[in-house]
Amino acid sequence: MSKHKSPHNKPNPLRTVAAVYRIVAPDGRFYLGASKRVGRRFSDHRSKGRRGCHENVNLQASFDTHGIDAHQFVLLARVYELDKLEATEQTWLSFFLDECPEKLLNRSPTAGKANTGIRRTESVKAARRGEGNANASLSAASVAAIRSTLSERGSEWGLRSKLAREHGVCTATISKIERGQRWGSISPVVKEALECASAA
Repeated sequence: MSKHKSPHNKPNPLRTVAAVYRIVAPDGRFYLGASKRVGRRFSDHRSKGRRGCHENVNLQASFDTHGIDAHQFVLLARVYELDKLEATEQTWLSFFLDECPEKLLNRSPTAGKANTGIRRTESVKAARRGEGNANASLSAASVAAIRSTLSERGSEWGLRSKLAREHGVCTATISKIERGQRWGSISPVVKEALECASAA
């Protein structure tokens, strides 16, 4: 009796491939990384993105805005000598920092250090906050409305999922807005909007 393997159980050909890769968003911005096992790392990115807990907040915001499946996971350079992987990643990272720094979702200018920040001018930082962020799908007024609804009906079952559908974001984004982990930089704007709404 022959055994037929399900197509869903096919081995991932990238599982043991070492390479530098990019995760490209629909708006042209991208995250650059490297891994000894690219297939496993791609799965890790997707899993964390779906749970809303990716360590790179820029990439998570892009996932929240466009959806994970809208991103392209592509190999940039395969590396056959593992001791040269980080150096190869740094070469590509430095290249993109020189050529198109505004497109990078990476938070660090150094390969292997994902959570230390790239130094940006205050004007660039300001432009990336709130509605100035290229990945922002919410306005200050929308955030104000979300927080107002959560304040009034926070105990209502399924409310966060409903708000996520109404505003075209994931439930994790709604929860992070509620906890002040998203859109924290525009809190004065939100406060003013809420005051205006309550006074109306």
